[in-house]
This record gives sequence, structure tokens and C-alpha cells, in this order.
Amino acid sequence: MRKHLSSYILVFLLIIVSLSSCGNTTGIIQGTVTRADDGQPVASARVHVYALEKFEEVTFMNTYQKGPVLHRLDTGPNGTYSVTLEANPYVVEVQAPGLDTGSILTEVKKGQRITLDFSLTPSSP
Repeated sequence: MRKHLSSYILVFLLIIVSLSSCGNTTGIIQGTVTRADDGQPVASARVHVYALEKFEEVTFMNTYQKGPVLHRLDTGPNGTYSVTLEANPYVVEVQAPGLDTGSILTEVKKGQRITLDFSLTPSSP
């Protein structure tokens, strides 16, 4: 009986260790959107997170192709946003009325917290 109990405890501990080593496969992208002209936060800016379809490194310039929109969210009253994503490369794009669109290519790694702040310039009339 005691031998069987030891075997059950050992199996239980191995299961716990294997589950904890699987860990989280997500990371977080967060940031603040502000106006470039006065530094004020941009409330209700639209944040789009796209899958990255294609990326090419070219001398002096990198090109990429956005895939489908995976997440849409709006910044809060203080211009902040946060989204949890699977570990993968993404394109994060921010739009707000009267301001130029901002776009950043990034890669989320497991357990990582990335801060992507955007400073949007007023659009030309």
C-alpha cells in the first residue's frame, strides 16, 4: 500500500511539473497614444493588430504585408491600450480622426510585455 501511494505521489508531482513547464504562450502589447504637437493623450484612438503575412529585409528599408485584423480596440480616456496575444510577429496600427496613422512592426515572445507608444502627427488639410 505504501509503495503504491509513493508511486501515485510521484506521478502527481510529474504531472504538476510538466503542466507548469508548458507555461503561457502569450505576451502583451501595451502603450499610450499621444498627439505629436502637444503631447496630449488621444482617447478613443482605434488600435488594429494585424497578423504579419510577409516580411522582407531590404537594404535601407524593410517591407511587410499585413494579414487579417486579429484585434480591434480603442484607447482609454488617458490614451492607453493593452492586448494579450499569442507569441508571433504582428503589425500594430493606430488611427484617430484628424491625425496621421501610425504603424509599428513587432514580435511578441512568450511571457514578454512590449510597450509600443505612438505619437501621431496632425493630418494636413
